[in-house]
Amino acid sequence: MRRPPAYTSKACDVPKGSVITSGPRRLIVGRLLGVGGLSRVYAAYYDELDSPEVAVKSSVVGEWSDEGTVACRASLLWEGEVLSELTHPGIVHLFSFGLAKEGLAREFPFLIMELLNGESLAKRSREAGGLRAEAAVSFVLAIGDILRYLHYEAQRTPGDLKTENIFIMPDGTLKIFDLAASVRIGGHSTCSGEFFGLGTRILWGSPPYTAPEQEDKAAVITGAADVYALALVLGQLMAPGYYGRGNEHLVRAHPVAPDLPENVQLVIDLMTTRNPAERVERETALRRVSALR
Repeated sequence: MRRPPAYTSKACDVPKGSVITSGPRRLIVGRLLGVGGLSRVYAAYYDELDSPEVAVKSSVVGEWSDEGTVACRASLLWEGEVLSELTHPGIVHLFSFGLAKEGLAREFPFLIMELLNGESLAKRSREAGGLRAEAAVSFVLAIGDILRYLHYEAQRTPGDLKTENIFIMPDGTLKIFDLAASVRIGGHSTCSGEFFGLGTRILWGSPPYTAPEQEDKAAVITGAADVYALALVLGQLMAPGYYGRGNEHLVRAHPVAPDLPENVQLVIDLMTTRNPAERVERETALRRVSALR
């Protein structure tokens, strides 16, 4: 099992001022907003009067013959397909997606999404040195509401649920973004290289949030994987640098990982059993989390 290869900034850059044609409209790429392992997000605006800013997420623009680049391109287009099916205020809104080439040597995949203003849960908890239990629990319960929609109505798991992928909006509401690793409930993990047309296995996810079954090509993925990730979200909110008892290799790599209160750790233990069949189910987990306030 390996992770997607890293890319140089030069390979990932979409030049400022690049034009993306989306239907009859022309979108001008502006400032860089953020950098991920496989993509970059830019602010952009339509060449129209009083056009509001939107966010453009692009994949690498290097040589498409490279296996990892092919995977990045496929995963971004997959994310566009996933987001186009979802309508929930707690999930970033997608306007359109596709392939663009104008002004560049090679075409690249793009997503046009709402521009999120605010900060990530990771940034909030890190700058606070950890949140109080009441605040952390409130955020986890709000994420639980979004997961109810994804599990019941959309029949999906986000696949890479973590504090870095959850934004706190100015009004205090949350939005989940980055669903490139999303799979159908009852489907198989994106750790399968064949998922993106590759012959090798590439794990799409983020330790320590990745549930054990997500690393098993043959495993059937259910909402239990999100219960596991949600437990680590709780731990990270209260103690940034927390890696969980089931991630000994990460704890060894980060010896300063903090401890949590015993009652919080007990709930996390119930939510992170290695066997998903033995893991506490989502609604029971949320009730136990709620009782921590």
